[in-house]
Amino acid sequence: MALKKRQPARKSEVNGENPKEILEINRFGGVLIEAANRAEATALLIRSKYRVYRPEVDYDGEDMVVRTPSGKLIGVQLKSRVIVDDKKYGGRKLWMLFPSAPYHQNKPRDWYLIPHDQLLPRVEQSHGHLATWNKRWSAPVSKDMRAFLSPWRLADRT
Repeated sequence: MALKKRQPARKSEVNGENPKEILEINRFGGVLIEAANRAEATALLIRSKYRVYRPEVDYDGEDMVVRTPSGKLIGVQLKSRVIVDDKKYGGRKLWMLFPSAPYHQNKPRDWYLIPHDQLLPRVEQSHGHLATWNKRWSAPVSKDMRAFLSPWRLADRT
């Protein structure tokens, strides 16, 4: 059986990838990032002795329902960064699950699982004085925030 010779790359290809395909991935970047984050977080939760259930519908802010190692069921909102929103999540016993940084290949990141209503006062302490503060905030995990979040870091227990 004769092997087929690889056709030379078309001028429209960049590093072997079609720019149209790259554009398509970027267009759906948020959806793909959310799916990848969900998969990564779910794997870590399972390795950390949690059980993870995914509702058929993201209803009332619950992206996941998680049974903790102690047996408690909690509603979890998955985010790609620190987010507090008192109107959306306050007073509802929701937990926030988010990574320490955006994904970069070969660069591990920490994940945090914390009750929204315990995170909100800490964020307000840092940002409540700003004119844009409206009991809502979204930001990457800062060094100060990382220190505060350390007790809420998920640890792989395998």
